[in-house]
Amino acid sequence: LKRLERVGSSFLLAARQITAMANDAGSLDSLEKAMGTAQHHDAVSGTSKQHVAYDYAKMIQAGINDAAKFVVETLRLHFAASVDKGDLGNLVLCQLRNETICNVTQRATQVQGSYVYLVVYNALARERSEYIAVPVAVNDSKFKVSKLVVASEDHISWQDVPSAIVSNENHAGSKSAAKFVLHFPAEDIPAAGASVYSIVMVPGATSNSLSPASYSYPNPAVSRTLPRKLLQKSNSYDSIQDFFVVSSGQIEARFSHSHGILTHICKVGGVECQSAHQEWGYYTSFDTTKHAKSKDDTQNSGAYIFRPSDPNQELHVLEPDPSK
Repeated sequence: LKRLERVGSSFLLAARQITAMANDAGSLDSLEKAMGTAQHHDAVSGTSKQHVAYDYAKMIQAGINDAAKFVVETLRLHFAASVDKGDLGNLVLCQLRNETICNVTQRATQVQGSYVYLVVYNALARERSEYIAVPVAVNDSKFKVSKLVVASEDHISWQDVPSAIVSNENHAGSKSAAKFVLHFPAEDIPAAGASVYSIVMVPGATSNSLSPASYSYPNPAVSRTLPRKLLQKSNSYDSIQDFFVVSSGQIEARFSHSHGILTHICKVGGVECQSAHQEWGYYTSFDTTKHAKSKDDTQNSGAYIFRPSDPNQELHVLEPDPSK
C-alpha cells in the first residue's frame, strides 16, 4: 500500500501537468479523491487493518486507471502528428513494468519490422536523464532504438540511441513476465515534458552497444535524488579490507563482505568514517489462541498494538547470512 500510495501521488502530479495540454482537470477527479483519502494516517503509514488496506489500494488503483485513460489520450493526440509510421492508436500506460510485464512491447517485439513508440514523461521541474527498461520477447535479434529530436509538419528526425538486452531473472516466477529486458538511456528529458523513442527489430544478430555497467549503475533510486555529477563513482570491493563500498560520489557506505551488514559510513576516500552497527531481529507477537492466560485476555498484537507473546521477551536477533 505504501508503494502504491507513492506511485499514485507521482502519477497524479504528472497527470495534473498534462491537463494543461487538454484543459480538462475533471478527468482526474477519482484519483484526486483516492489520493486525498489515502493521506489518512492509517493509510499512508501502513497501520490500517488488512481489509482496510485492500480498500485503500482498490480506490487508488481505480483512480490511476481512470486518470490513465485521459493521460494516454492527451499524449497520443499531442505526439501523433510527429510519428510518421503510425498514429499511436494503441498507446497504453504499462503499469506492470516493475514486474517486467508490458503486453504491447512483448507482442510487438516478436515480429521483425514492428515499431514500438515510447513516450517518456518527466514530471520534474528540471531536465532528467534515466535508463529505461523495456520488456521484450526475444534476445536473438537486433533492436534499433531511436529518439525523436526534431519534429515539425515538414520534417521528422530520429537519432540512434545505444541499447543492450539482458535476461530477466524473474525472481517472482511470474508466467506473464518477459524473458528479456531492453535497456537504453533517455537523456535530457525536458522539464514537465516528454521525449519520444522508437524501437524496432531489424535484421542482424544481437548487438549490445551499452556495457552492463552503464545501465546497472547509477541505481535509479539514487539517480532520482542526486545530481548527475555525483553519480560518477561506482560500487567497488576491497578484498584486503573485506568490505564492499556503495558510493554516491560524496558519501560511501561500507558493508562487510563476510556478513553483508553495514559497518561504516564515510566521506569518499575514507578520510572521515563513522562506525555503524546493524542487526535484524523479531519478537513473537501475542496470539490469544496460544498465549492468553484467561478468557478476558482478548487483545491480539496488531495495528497500533505491538504486543509480544511474553512481556519480558527479548528480541530474537538473526545471525547475518552472507548468502542473502
